[in-house]
Amino acid sequence: MRFMSYLIIIFLVLSFNSLAQSPHGNLKNYDCSDCHESTSWKISASLNRFNHSQTGFVLVGQHSLVNCVSCHTNLEFSKAQTNCISCHKDIHQNTVGGECSNCHTPETWLISKSNELHQKSRFPLIGSHLKADCIQCHSGYSNLNFSALGINCVDCHLANYQAAQNPNHAASGFSTDCLDCHSMLQDKWSTEIFAHNFFPLTGGHNINNCYSCHKTGSNFAGLSNDCFSCHQKEYNETLNPPHLSNNIPTNCKVCHSIQGWKPASFDHNLTQFPLTGAHINTSCSSCHQNGYTSVSTSCVSCHQSNYNSTANPNHIVLSLPTDCQACHTTNPGWKPASFPIHDNFYQLIGAHAAIANNCNSCHNGNYNNTPNSCYGCHTNTYNSTINPPHASSGFNTECQTCHSQNAWKPANWDHDGQYFPIYSGKHNGKWNTCSECHSTPSNYSLFSCIDCHEHNKTKMDDEHRGVSGYVYASNECFSCHPRGTKEGAFDHSTSAFPLTGAHQTVDCSQCHKSGYANTPTSCFECHQPHYAASTNPNHTTLSISTECTSCHTTNAGWKPAQFPQHDTYFALTGAHALISNDCSRCHNGNYSNLPNTCVSCHQSAYSNAINPNHSLAGLSTLCETCHSSNAWIPSTFNHTSTGFNLEGKHSSTQCSSCHKGSTTGLNNSCVSCHQNDYNSALNHTSQGFPTNCEMCHNAVAWNQTTFNHNNTNFQLTGAHISTECSNCHKNGYSNTPTECSSCHLTNFNNSTNPSHTALSLSTQCQTCHTTNPGWKPASFPIHDNFYQLIGAHAAIKDDCANCHTNGYNNTPNECYGCHQSDYLNTTNPPHQSSQFPTDCLPCHTQNAWTPASFDHDNPYFPIYSGKHRGKWNKCSDCHTNPTDYSVFSCIDCHEHNKTKMDDKHKEINNYVYASWACLDCHPRGSEMGIKQKVLQRVD
Repeated sequence: MRFMSYLIIIFLVLSFNSLAQSPHGNLKNYDCSDCHESTSWKISASLNRFNHSQTGFVLVGQHSLVNCVSCHTNLEFSKAQTNCISCHKDIHQNTVGGECSNCHTPETWLISKSNELHQKSRFPLIGSHLKADCIQCHSGYSNLNFSALGINCVDCHLANYQAAQNPNHAASGFSTDCLDCHSMLQDKWSTEIFAHNFFPLTGGHNINNCYSCHKTGSNFAGLSNDCFSCHQKEYNETLNPPHLSNNIPTNCKVCHSIQGWKPASFDHNLTQFPLTGAHINTSCSSCHQNGYTSVSTSCVSCHQSNYNSTANPNHIVLSLPTDCQACHTTNPGWKPASFPIHDNFYQLIGAHAAIANNCNSCHNGNYNNTPNSCYGCHTNTYNSTINPPHASSGFNTECQTCHSQNAWKPANWDHDGQYFPIYSGKHNGKWNTCSECHSTPSNYSLFSCIDCHEHNKTKMDDEHRGVSGYVYASNECFSCHPRGTKEGAFDHSTSAFPLTGAHQTVDCSQCHKSGYANTPTSCFECHQPHYAASTNPNHTTLSISTECTSCHTTNAGWKPAQFPQHDTYFALTGAHALISNDCSRCHNGNYSNLPNTCVSCHQSAYSNAINPNHSLAGLSTLCETCHSSNAWIPSTFNHTSTGFNLEGKHSSTQCSSCHKGSTTGLNNSCVSCHQNDYNSALNHTSQGFPTNCEMCHNAVAWNQTTFNHNNTNFQLTGAHISTECSNCHKNGYSNTPTECSSCHLTNFNNSTNPSHTALSLSTQCQTCHTTNPGWKPASFPIHDNFYQLIGAHAAIKDDCANCHTNGYNNTPNECYGCHQSDYLNTTNPPHQSSQFPTDCLPCHTQNAWTPASFDHDNPYFPIYSGKHRGKWNKCSDCHTNPTDYSVFSCIDCHEHNKTKMDDKHKEINNYVYASWACLDCHPRGSEMGIKQKVLQRVD
C-alpha cells in the first residue's frame, strides 16, 4: 500500500514537470503569478501585477490601452518587435522612412507640430513657405505620400522662372538659383534683397533702375564690369584732355573713382616712371605725343633728338650709351652731368685720378677730340725732353714704355732687355755717358761699336776670316754679337737660313733692311715684288702658291722652274701625261690664260665629228662626258644617267633624232617628242586621254597597247571590271576622283530603303557596300550606332530581313516593336490580360525569351524565399485566373482548411477567410510582421 503511494507521488511530480513547460518561451526573470492566478490560467482583466517597463518597452499613450494579443500575436512574447513598423503598416509608402516616432507619438497618430518637424528636414520652412499648404509642394499629400522633393527653388518654381517677362529670365540666361535675387522671407518675387556683390553698386553706381545698365530686352548675363563698356560715350566726348585722340587708356579706374568723373587724378609715381626733376613741370602731351598707352620709359625714347644733336661730346660719334641716366639726372638742362664710364674711353689712374673732377685740365671744354694716348696730351713734353732727346732720336711715342701715370720721373728704360746689355755682361761699367756709344746726339738710333773698342779692323778681319757675311761695321758687329759676347756669335751657315745660290753674293743689307732681328726666312717675304710682277704665268691671277720653293731654287733668274702642282689646275693623265714635259705643246708660251676645258684645245675635233654629228645634235662640249683623256676612241655615254633609259626602238635611234640642236633642257616624258602622235591618235585629244604615254604604250611600238588599271590608285573589281571607261571618265582621264560618292552620290541621295540621307549615313560607300553589281550584298557594320546587336540578335545580324520585314527606314528599336505578337500570345503568364509592361527587358534578356527573370519577391510576394520557397511549381498554383494575374489565391493552395483558420484567428478583429485578407495581414508570408490593427481581446 505504501509502495503504491510512492508511485502515485512520482507520477504526479513527473506529470507536473511535464505540464510546467512554459508556452511563452524562455521567460527566466518572470513568474507565472505575474499574469496568472493559481485557480486558473485565464488572465483576469483586473490583474495588473505585470510591469511591462521591465521588458524595455514602456506602455504609454495608446499602447497602455491595447490588448496584449494586439502586439503579441503568439504566446512567445519575446518575438514581439519594438519598432513601430513591425505592427503598424507604412501608409506613407516608405517615403518618410520606417521610424514612426520621428513624427508620431504613442498618444495619437495626429501631428500637431508639422512645421517643427519640417525644420529638422533638409528644407526648413521659412517665409512664405510657412504659410503654404502641404499639397502645394507634396502632390501625393492626399495619399500620405511624401516622396522626397528637390530642395532647389527651381525644382518647384521652374514654371515661374520660364514665365517671368520683366525681365525675361530664360531669354536673358538668368541663373536658375532663385536665391541669387529673391528671398524666401518675402511674399512676392521682388528683388529688393538682390546682392550685387560681384559689382558693388556704390557711389555713382548707386542707382535703383537696373535698366540703366541692363538695357530693356537685353541679356542680363555676361554684362562686362569694365568701366569703358558702359562709359565709352563719356570717354569719346571728353576734351580736357581729349581722351580719344590722345589714346588715353580705357582703364577709367586709373584716373577716376566710383564716386564720379570729377575730380580726376593720376599718380604718376605709381607707374614705372615716377616724375622727378624737370619732368615734374613738363606737360603730359610733351611725352605722350602718341597717346598714353605703351609709352617707353627709356630717356632716349623722348630725348633722341637731344642725344643726336649733342656736339660736345658728340654722343653718336663716341657711341655713348642711350641710357641717359648713366650720366645725367632729371635736372633741367641736363646739368650737372657725370661720366662714370670714363674708363671705357680712358682709364683715370695715378696722376690722372687726382684731376678726375677737373675735366678742363684735359678737355679744355672740348670733349670730342681729346686724344686717349699719352703722346696726344704730352707732345710738348716729348719734344722738349733732351736727356735723351726723344724727338731727334726717334724714340717711341708710347710713353708708357718708360713712364707711368704717376709721374714722368723716375722713368724706367730697359736697355739691356730690349737692345744691348750695358748694365750687365762685359759692357757693365765700361761706359759713362750715352754719347760714348750714341755718337750722334740728335739721333739715338745710331750707335758705334768699332769706335769705342780697342781692337782694330786688321785684327777683326783676321779673326772673322771664313765667317759668312762678315763686314767691319758697327751694325754688323751688333747683328752677330747682339749680347756683346763671342758666345752666340752669328754664323749664317749654322742658322735657320743657310746661304745658297744667289744668296751667297747678296749684300746683308738687301735682306736685313730693318735690322737683323726677326728677319723673315720665307722667300715670299723678300721676293713678293717678283711674285706680284710675274706675268707668264701671272702668279697673282692664278693664285699660285707663295711657297716659291715649290717651283723655284735659289739659282739666279729663277730658272729652271718646275710646276709640280699642275694637277691642281689641270690633271695630266692619259695622253696628257705623255707630253707633261713638253709644256709648249699646250701652252705655246702662254702660261697665264690657257683654259682647262677639253673643248678649248679640241674644238676642231668636236666640230669635225660626224658619228654622231656633235654640232647638229647639240651635244655637250663637256668632252669628258663621253671621252677619256686616253684617246677619243672608244667613247661611251651612259644615257641611263640622264634619267631616260634607251630601250626598244629608242636603243637604235640616232642622237640627233631626239636631240635636235641641243642636249640640254629635254623632257624625258614621251609626249615631249610624240605630241604629234598623241594629237593624231583616235580619240586621245577629244576624250582627254592622259599624256603619260607609258600608261598604255611601250618603247617597242605604238600599237602594242596595254593598260593595267591595277597599277593606278583605283583597282577595278566587281561591277567596275565590265564598266565602260567613259562612264567614269566623263570629264577625261586625268584627276578622276576615286571616292565612291563622287560617282554614286545620286544613288546615295535616291536610296529609300533605307533612306541614306534621312539616317545621315556616311558617304563612304565602302563602309557597307562592295563593288558587286546592284550594291548587293551589303553589310552594315555601324548597326550598333542605331541598335546594338547582342545575344540572339547577334546570331541573326546577317539575316537583315528577320527584323527589317517592312524595310529599313521605320524599324522600331524597342523590343515590343518587333515582339508584339510574342507579348500578346504569351499565356504563362498572360502578359496582355495581366497588363504586364511592354518594356520586355526587366524580365527577358536578348539571348532568349526563356528563361525569364522576374523579381516577384521584392515588389510583390516572396515566393523564391521564406516559407513559400519550393511550395509551388507553376504560376497558376497561385494565380488561378489565367486571364488576370492580378487575381491570386492563398487559401486554395494551403493545406489548412477554413475551419482550422477560423479557429486560429477567432480572436483577430475583422478577420476574413479570403486570399486578399491573407496578403493584407501577412504581406511577407509569415506570422512575423503581421499587419497591425487595433485588436480587441476576446475573453
